[in-house]
Amino acid sequence: MAMMQQRLPLTEERAEGRRRTQGGVCTSEVVLSAHESLSSVKGIPVDSPALRNLHELNRRAETSWKDKLVLETSLSRSLVSFQANKGRAVYRWFKYKEAFSAGLVEYFLNRYRITKGNLLDPFAGSGTALFAAGAFGMRPEGIGLLPIGQTVIATKRLTDREIRSKDKEGR
Repeated sequence: MAMMQQRLPLTEERAEGRRRTQGGVCTSEVVLSAHESLSSVKGIPVDSPALRNLHELNRRAETSWKDKLVLETSLSRSLVSFQANKGRAVYRWFKYKEAFSAGLVEYFLNRYRITKGNLLDPFAGSGTALFAAGAFGMRPEGIGLLPIGQTVIATKRLTDREIRSKDKEGR
């Protein structure tokens, strides 16, 4: 993997886990944190007063919320991302890269013991939250502006009615 350089000021906490830090430039082969911009991944050094200010504001926000936020280790990338939908018939036929998994919706509904009521998804995308909540017996409503998302949701609604439970599990 090619070495990457990040030229934004690094705090000690952000530099943890890095292979080495020299003069404010972090040279690393590890995955970049969410604090770092995509342009640094592409090898374009980024340094501007606006970005330094943004990073400082982000650092302050993280510090103020530190005791309230919890790292949920059970939320793996495969559970959160579309990857987990690959084994589920109603979800796998159209890959919507921005989608999260139906398992993630089910995880939160189970965790917070939500079994009835309405679910509003203001960014319905391909309808993952709508169909997962509907399977729980909830009344889902979604807002989706992209025509492809509307088409996928309409198609899923038709196919979902025709597929029996045993078909969904791949039996």
